[in-house]
Amino acid sequence: MKKRASFLLSMFAAAVVFAWPANGATHIVTMTSQNKFSPAVTNILVGDTIVWTNAGFVQHTVTPTNNPEAFCGTALLNSCQWTFTQPGAFAYYCIPHFRPPFQTMTGLVVVASPPNTPPTIAITNPQSGASFAAPASFQISASANDAEGPVTNVEFLVNGVSLGMAQPPTFSVSIQDLAVGNYTLTAIAKDNVGATNVAPPVSITVTQVIIVPKYLLTISVSPENTGTVAAEPTQPESGYESNAVVTLTAAATAGFAFQNWSGDATGAENPIAVTMNGYRNVTANFAPIIFPTRTLTLGTHPVNGGSIHVAPAPNGANGTYTNGTVITVTANPAFAFGFINWSGAVSASTNPLVLKMDADMTAIANFVPIIPPRYQLTVIVSPTHSGRVLVTPDPNFEGTYASNTTVALAAFPEHGFRFAQWIRSATSTNNPLLLALNANTVIIAEFEDAPSLDLATFAGRYNGLALNDARPDHAASGTLNIRLSKTGAYRGTAVLGGMKQIVAGQFDRFGYAPFVMRRGTLSGSLQLESDHSRITGVLTDGDKSPVLLLYRALALTNSTELAGTYALTFGTNGPVATEGSATMSISTRGLVRIRGTLADGARFSQRTRVNSDARVPLAAVLYGNSGSLLGWLDFTTNAFVEGAAQWTRPVDSRSRDFPVGFAIQVPVNGGRQ
Repeated sequence: MKKRASFLLSMFAAAVVFAWPANGATHIVTMTSQNKFSPAVTNILVGDTIVWTNAGFVQHTVTPTNNPEAFCGTALLNSCQWTFTQPGAFAYYCIPHFRPPFQTMTGLVVVASPPNTPPTIAITNPQSGASFAAPASFQISASANDAEGPVTNVEFLVNGVSLGMAQPPTFSVSIQDLAVGNYTLTAIAKDNVGATNVAPPVSITVTQVIIVPKYLLTISVSPENTGTVAAEPTQPESGYESNAVVTLTAAATAGFAFQNWSGDATGAENPIAVTMNGYRNVTANFAPIIFPTRTLTLGTHPVNGGSIHVAPAPNGANGTYTNGTVITVTANPAFAFGFINWSGAVSASTNPLVLKMDADMTAIANFVPIIPPRYQLTVIVSPTHSGRVLVTPDPNFEGTYASNTTVALAAFPEHGFRFAQWIRSATSTNNPLLLALNANTVIIAEFEDAPSLDLATFAGRYNGLALNDARPDHAASGTLNIRLSKTGAYRGTAVLGGMKQIVAGQFDRFGYAPFVMRRGTLSGSLQLESDHSRITGVLTDGDKSPVLLLYRALALTNSTELAGTYALTFGTNGPVATEGSATMSISTRGLVRIRGTLADGARFSQRTRVNSDARVPLAAVLYGNSGSLLGWLDFTTNAFVEGAAQWTRPVDSRSRDFPVGFAIQVPVNGGRQ
């Protein structure tokens, strides 16, 4: 090893060039595919860091040759770093590539001590421009620092004349009895190797001060807390200068009035001027005001029709108002009631209503019951017998819905047809369609002849979710993963309500296939989309209507742009007041791994694939198959992720925070790390 170290040092002796970079810097040395360190010789300062990175496919070692610096040891690696703490020449090599016939992969680090710099110094007291009264006495202080060693002393000077030396740790000297004049203060710092530096000069002025007598003005109020007195100008802490004129203004509190001044000021004039040619004591005298009071009587009709809020609260005796008080009365209808008008001493339909209490008043708020409107929904299938429509929820026994009820319409084509669009005031191709009823509505589900499809072009793997956007429901939601053959046969697995089972079937030439869950009550159909990118469908048990949406899996070589690690945040909603988090890793082959913890502490993990439209299906079974987390994650610009997840948690009386469970939707956001 000694021979090897000697050999390495001799190889680099002629290559050392002492052009030193800045202290504390980071330097890159590349382990090339030609099995060399580049650069072979690196000149740095004490405190600098070298990062070795591998540019080839073969791993290397960064091994010292009997150096006190440990470098990166003897392990094969692709990258490492080391910070040098002492000066010297440090040789290193790669173990596998130092043996014959290579003997080329060697390196040398030359570490030098940083050059000495003069100390820094600045006068901290007094500040430049300060003024003192003669004769002036004060402390002159400075802050001095040196990067390489201690500051040994600081010499202070006034107009170039030395005041003496100050030793660490405190650099200051006293100056006594400076006469009137202008002065320049400087300081010189010296470090332990004799380097010096001069502080920026500080200019001060010493002036002759004429003392003007000052007098205090004492102001009081009688009786206490019945009013206030404002003085203009405001009295300085040391008092007013002799012969200053001060204006006093008295202001009474509610229920009192100003009467007069007493003490060193007399009369009822307000405001009043006081000349400060001595110490002054002035009292403002107030007397109570007697106001008549008014009674407000409130009522509602009918009694259970609502309530009345009054502001401000009564300010007189026994719940009354002082005469002239302006109040606001607000009628608040109870559920299923509406406000009509006011009656009694007032007659108006304004709400809120402003009243001036200049007499006793009675205000009755009149309410009437509100009968909420209900609307009919008429669904027409065109052409007749080309399909059917599932409506969720069902109407009441009269065939109507309450105003603003959200209804889900799911269109199912018959054999040989496919769904085309919904026709109302505007067309829509969404299936199912969410519709808010705020009027009697007629909607047409239009189907069209389904063209024959080349089933071989649809062959591949499809991944997706079953979700009910109108009503999150764990029992009717989950995941579906199938493989479609060139003949239209499909086979795969479905997990709905935490229950896993095998599914299989056959698409006909129109791209239609029945879908039946043998374990459970859900059944429906699957439809191949003409763009070859996805399969849609609807399941139903007559009540629940989850929508199936499956995307063709992304080719294993088309995920490079999305590859990386992403940090995800699950937002808040309803009973969940804190956020959850997860990490999502995507390989260049489109394989996805998600691990996270929700706000209630539930942990989950998932393996899936990126779909052909760059979407990721989020699906995790929680709480022992009794709950779930389902949704779609979309990639936006700049590698951001956004989406929404349906989160269902079962009833659990043992839970302190969520004993009744919940079924909510939370936002999901994140970005590449």
